[in-house]
Amino acid sequence: MKKIILILTLFSLSFAQNVKVESIKEIPTDGESYYFAKFNPNGKEIIFSKTNYQGLYSYNLEKKAITKLNDHSGAGYEPTFSEDGETIYFRTDNFVNGRRFSTLISQNVEKKSEQIILKDQRNLLPPKLSNSGNISFILNNKANVIQQNSLKKSSNPIIANTSNEPIVFIDNTKISLIQNGTTKILDPIGNGNYIWLSISPDGKKLLFTDVRSGTYISNLKGDILVKLGKANSPKWSPNGNWISYMIDKDDGHRTTDSEIFIVSSDGQNKFQLTNTNNQIEMYPSWSPDSKKLVYHNALGNIFIMNLKITK
Repeated sequence: MKKIILILTLFSLSFAQNVKVESIKEIPTDGESYYFAKFNPNGKEIIFSKTNYQGLYSYNLEKKAITKLNDHSGAGYEPTFSEDGETIYFRTDNFVNGRRFSTLISQNVEKKSEQIILKDQRNLLPPKLSNSGNISFILNNKANVIQQNSLKKSSNPIIANTSNEPIVFIDNTKISLIQNGTTKILDPIGNGNYIWLSISPDGKKLLFTDVRSGTYISNLKGDILVKLGKANSPKWSPNGNWISYMIDKDDGHRTTDSEIFIVSSDGQNKFQLTNTNNQIEMYPSWSPDSKKLVYHNALGNIFIMNLKITK
């Protein structure tokens, strides 16, 4: 493997008194292209996928080695870890006569062993790790929670059909909020077409993007609290203080430019973290300590950015 490359001259480049990019390192991939990277819950491994979300791969930061976990179609689209990082959950897709049938799978990262939780389902959304540590998913517009203990004890996991904590998903371009068995449709900006939806780490706010007018933060009633403007693929930092995102441009066929930013969750402080002429940096994702970002460029190279954020 080639040595980890330090790119740009960002060790001492400070964008403001309270945000500093200390380093950017490239993960050595032996010429392979990978995309959509994210940290595991302990920050010691990073998972990513190939083009079109094909398969899952894990990079161990200590061993500096890439391991292939699986080659399932669609597995790289929004996979999620268990709270302890030992298991990864993902949806894999199979198309029959143009109709998509999805299977929900859990996989032990170390042993690579797989367990099918649900097979060949219609209208199955990718699983999510909730703030309480449960794995939830939406099937036919209904919230379900996987009982973690049952996965370890049996090949037939117990699935509960209700959740006391809020679960959100996009339903026919609108925001659907499920809590305590009750579903509420939210349309915070009016006639919105929403994507990139998530709940804040404290479980009290929503982060979402309207495809026409940009990204917002609201409370769980849908009242707008902050307007962030154009901020694509936004993600909460685990401590809830920051939101990472990209501002990208395209020519109608491909991405022609993209840079990475972060903004404070109150919308008051925004910082551009990349500014390159020869790189197209996309889809940043936070480390569990809220001190790093991992992202890919247009060529499928994966980078880790170390940040120093002080108040």
